[in-house]
Amino acid sequence: MDCTQFRAAIEAIQSGQPGATACDQFRAHARSCPSCAETFAPYLSKTCSEITDFLADYFDGELDPKVRQVFDFHVNACRECRCYLDSYAATIRRAKECAAEQAPPPRALIDAILSARRAQK
Repeated sequence: MDCTQFRAAIEAIQSGQPGATACDQFRAHARSCPSCAETFAPYLSKTCSEITDFLADYFDGELDPKVRQVFDFHVNACRECRCYLDSYAATIRRAKECAAEQAPPPRALIDAILSARRAQK
C-alpha cells in the first residue's frame, strides 16, 4: 500500500464506506511512512481488543465525540470488528425481545385449566 492508496482508503472510511483494507495493513503502512503515521495517528491508535472496551458506551450513546470518531473509523476499517459489533447488536436486540413482557394468556384458557384441575380432584 502506498501513500495515495492509504489516504484514499482513509478518506473512504471517514466518509462511512466500509473498508476493504484490514487494520493491520493500515498500521503496517503507518509504521513505514512517518508522514501518514503523524497525520492519521488518532485513527490508528486503537487495536481491535481496545475497541471492544467501548461497546457498552457505544450502545448507550455515551462515547466522547473524539472517541466515537476513532471507534467509527476502526469499525468501518475492520471487517472483524464490524462483524463483532453487528453480532453484539443482534444479541442485545434478542435479549430485549426475550425480556419484553409477554401478553397474558387468554382468560378462557385460564378458566379451562382451572376447570380441568377442579375436575381432577
